[in-house]
Amino acid sequence: MNILIIAAHPNPNGFTHKIAETYKTTSEKLGHTVKILDLYNQQYTQDYLRMNETNRPLDEPKRDEMHKQITRANEMVFIFPIRWFDCPAILKNRFDQNFSHGFAFKYRSWKLTPAKLLKGKTARVFATAWAPNRVFWTIGAITLKLSFRLFRLDYVWISLKNFTVFGNMNKLRLPKQRAHMLKETEAIANRNKKK
Repeated sequence: MNILIIAAHPNPNGFTHKIAETYKTTSEKLGHTVKILDLYNQQYTQDYLRMNETNRPLDEPKRDEMHKQITRANEMVFIFPIRWFDCPAILKNRFDQNFSHGFAFKYRSWKLTPAKLLKGKTARVFATAWAPNRVFWTIGAITLKLSFRLFRLDYVWISLKNFTVFGNMNKLRLPKQRAHMLKETEAIANRNKKK
């Protein structure tokens, strides 16, 4: 299986990237091919979406390469810190730029719903939050989880397999607690064992 991990945190030494590396290492041990895209790495950054006079997206040199990466991936893993009960702007821009009309979905005048063009792919989400988990699950589940599932992934027919939030990240977490989070990440990655 080809797995594309999309990490969206500006600190390359932060816990978000430790989650990405743990998922990658565990998946590779299972025989999967894994690529990590660090959205803050200059190699992978994309300008924010801009339109021309006819309301069409301007060319983005990296869009074709991103379409190839998405097409190749059987599973996409999104790893990011929660910002204002949503994913960071750099990740939202990734959706704007690359999960575009004609590639990820297509409107049809005779149907109420668009044609979903990424059928058969799966996704996993790992989010970190400064707030305690109880705050997120009482307030944020209505916004982030539902918007991610309904208005991003389901919209293009990507099946969400899990949505994991690691809260209280603003406090100094004991090494034991962070190790437990990485063990949970390993356990989720191990669900992709080859049959």
